[in-house]
Amino acid sequence: MRSVERDFVLVEESYSRDTLNLQLARGYLKALLQNARIARHLGQKHADLFGQLEKVVEVTSLEA
Repeated sequence: MRSVERDFVLVEESYSRDTLNLQLARGYLKALLQNARIARHLGQKHADLFGQLEKVVEVTSLEA
């Protein structure tokens, strides 16, 4: 039982850290995509990637 509790605490800590990292990355991507030159370049040269990055920025929840 202690092993399960210990594992749960580790997962919980990891989840918090991962969630923070994802939110920071999302904020950075949002700032990049708001730059007209970057958005134009990605749209022209890497349209598929640009579309996926826009989807990441639009996500408001980590829930499925």
